[in-house]
Amino acid sequence: MVRTFKVDSQWYPEKESITNTALVDAYLDWHHHNTRSAANFVAIKFFSHIRHTEVETKKFKKQLANALHLLDTFWLQNAQTPNSDKGPFIGGFQKPSVADLSCYSELINLLVINPTAVEDFHSQYKNIAAWFKHMEQLPHYESIHKVLFSVGKKLNSPTSKM
Repeated sequence: MVRTFKVDSQWYPEKESITNTALVDAYLDWHHHNTRSAANFVAIKFFSHIRHTEVETKKFKKQLANALHLLDTFWLQNAQTPNSDKGPFIGGFQKPSVADLSCYSELINLLVINPTAVEDFHSQYKNIAAWFKHMEQLPHYESIHKVLFSVGKKLNSPTSKM
């Protein structure tokens, strides 16, 4: 898509360096098997009639905790203290990439479905919390997430039938 639509190299740093490209690719591969799997489990739980066993739920919670821990301590290790060498975004970039967009979309969905998890993010995952603040500063954040937050309010209202 980057080659076809000629988007800014910030989103996929293909030409800047092979190391940066490899970092984004590595995250996207990791994301597919970790953050995304956990988010899919939650979506199935909330939006379908499929019910998971206690064993499956324990496995999911462990997988999510492991994914969040690695995201916090490795992929976003500079989010709280960015500097001129290492930025606050995934892989230490100064600007967000497609890796950040992929990750953020999964995590924000988890938080919309389960707003009580926001406190857990802020207390347990300091780098994720700092990164969220950086992501919320991006242009068009409010307009892009307006509908999602509206759905979240309805989902979590006491009278919700979902």
